[in-house]
Amino acid sequence: GVLDICETPLELCRRFAKQCSLSIETFRQDLLDLNFEHRFDIVLVHGTLQFISADRRPEALSRIRRALRLGGRLVLLFNTSHPVAAEDAERTRADYANLVLNELKRLDIPLPDADAAMRERLYAHARRRELREGAFAEPEDVKRALHDAGFRVDVCTEVDVQLAGSGRGFVSQISKRRFMAIGRAG
Repeated sequence: GVLDICETPLELCRRFAKQCSLSIETFRQDLLDLNFEHRFDIVLVHGTLQFISADRRPEALSRIRRALRLGGRLVLLFNTSHPVAAEDAERTRADYANLVLNELKRLDIPLPDADAAMRERLYAHARRRELREGAFAEPEDVKRALHDAGFRVDVCTEVDVQLAGSGRGFVSQISKRRFMAIGRAG
């Protein structure tokens, strides 16, 4: 199953699954509303944890743990970084909105709203994302949160990501690094 709060990534997943002759279920739902028990062997959380407020992260991780079968694995991709400097924020919001819209158009993905409305939503999302930069300063922050939610961390390793152009410059400004942690539900 694939869970997302937005229809666009779910549609991308359905298209990919169809191209690969895979059968998937999609759920448009907030992770904080996840109510499955012992349903999944693996849960992949890709860059989402930092968007959940610090006071709600334990709840989200506990819901994921409950959704996993005994011995199931959480594969968590997350970033560590410093907060975004105020002088860079406006430009990076507009760049993000343009990048996402251009990529969706290139892939011929229908937008759920008019172009201007999507641009506004993406700009607002970039603002929320910017507020979450610096959510985790070090991988140990995430490992502690996983442990507190009842996961045993099997591995936590840095993932090399090659970015182009302005993305690379922005990432270096905030010392952003990407990690993958694999936790086992106990």
